[in-house]
Amino acid sequence: MDLRALSGGAIVLSSFVPVASPHQGGDAPPRYDQQLTATLDEPDATLRARARVEILYRAGDLPGALREALDGLAIAPSDRLLLRRALELETALRLPDRASIHAEQLAEALRGDSLDEEARRWWERESAALAEAVRRMNDHESSLKAATARARWISIFVLGAVIATGLALARTGSREGARAEGELP
Repeated sequence: MDLRALSGGAIVLSSFVPVASPHQGGDAPPRYDQQLTATLDEPDATLRARARVEILYRAGDLPGALREALDGLAIAPSDRLLLRRALELETALRLPDRASIHAEQLAEALRGDSLDEEARRWWERESAALAEAVRRMNDHESSLKAATARARWISIFVLGAVIATGLALARTGSREGARAEGELP
């Protein structure tokens, strides 16, 4: 298995392959364990991380793929391919804080990279789309927090109203009971 083939364009194209697609046809099902073991022979840590991320991604192990991407980013913090995949995984796994950081890092990496014009346009569109997904996720998280806070306050208000009503009824009931017994005028 040539791991260098997994870098560059092959990784970009792999994003169009569905995650953990069901096995079809007469071919043997993919052996992800064997593919992961084969990556251990790759001396370049960044290429190894990229390959492992893609294997785990195709296997449907999104948290595992994210762990590998983060390990790879510890070695190569401005690697566009690892940043892109980390962003996709963090968005899918609903991790807005990490995704925000990686969206900024991807934009910064693009500013520092020397790319041909077509590749730069593609990466800038991809970066912008991922950043927009992160923004939407952050907006959604903020609106959920605001809705939860409103619901708590409404619950506290309703509970207070129920308790006040219960106390008022209890007080009224004890006065009526006392009147019935002739204790109050």
